[in-house]
Amino acid sequence: MATTSKTYQLNDIGSPIGVVIYRADGTLESQLGSATTKQIILEKPSGETLTKTAVLVTDGSDGQMHYITVSGDLDETGTWNYHGYVVIGSGMWKTTVKTFEVLENL
Repeated sequence: MATTSKTYQLNDIGSPIGVVIYRADGTLESQLGSATTKQIILEKPSGETLTKTAVLVTDGSDGQMHYITVSGDLDETGTWNYHGYVVIGSGMWKTTVKTFEVLENL
């Protein structure tokens, strides 16, 4: 089940959407810096998906990566789903699906 983590406003620009990568055994992925693919997959309330290239928050040893929104990303109000996807060597991981809300502006 998805969990709501944040709220954003419609058409926010420069907002980070981040994930922490864990291995299947529950340990933190400390080799994220060597990932050849780092993505955040967003699903709009309408069902359309966006695949965005993520960047490391630090050097990757903390398992954290994020995507910073640009113009046109957060263009629908409602509940969005998202998860991270990485490829490290021959392994591929997806994070748990999370949600966030995009709220109307005045």
